[in-house]
Amino acid sequence: MIQVLLSAVLSMPVLAEEPKPAAPVETPKLEAPAKIAETPKAEAPKAETPKAETPKIETPKVEAPKVEAPKVEIPKAEAPKTEPVAAAPAPKPVKAKVLTECAACLTPLIDGYKGVLADLEKWTAEVDAQTAAAEESFQKLQKGISDNEVAITKAKLEGGKANKERVKELNKQNKTLWSELEAARKAKAALCKQFGRDASQKVREYNASIQEKLKESQSRMQ
Repeated sequence: MIQVLLSAVLSMPVLAEEPKPAAPVETPKLEAPAKIAETPKAEAPKAETPKAETPKIETPKVEAPKVEAPKVEIPKAEAPKTEPVAAAPAPKPVKAKVLTECAACLTPLIDGYKGVLADLEKWTAEVDAQTAAAEESFQKLQKGISDNEVAITKAKLEGGKANKERVKELNKQNKTLWSELEAARKAKAALCKQFGRDASQKVREYNASIQEKLKESQSRMQ
């Protein structure tokens, strides 16, 4: 029996010894290479543009040279010595030109015309005095009408009951004044017409006087 077992054991194939698993090889931990020192970013230097300061130019104060006006001494004007002026000699009377004998014969006619002119000037002054009152009255009435017309226009523009009554009153006044003005105009015209007739009479008288002077001059020329 034992032999049988031994035979059996011997006949059994020798089992190769299973290799023991190799001890795990510890792979050395590769440490990450040390962080390379970060190169600091080169920051471009901020170029600060220097503020251009406008140079303060101090204008030197130029002091105007004091120009002293030269003292001009005005010579005192001495009043001219006035010497007593000799009295002007009295004008010598101008001798009238002696007319010829024939020309002297016309003297009466010249005197006649001089007399006419003198009388005509005197009479004209009388006419002026006598017509002054009529002229003054006429102009006064004209002014009164004109003043009322201005007042009427103003009252109409202003309006109102009071002004309406005033317009009526002024129109009434003007109606009277127009009548008086017409009467004054006729009186003035009549007076002037009368002096016109008087002037005709004056001229006839003057002509008669001159005719007499003419005859006198002609008689001397015979």
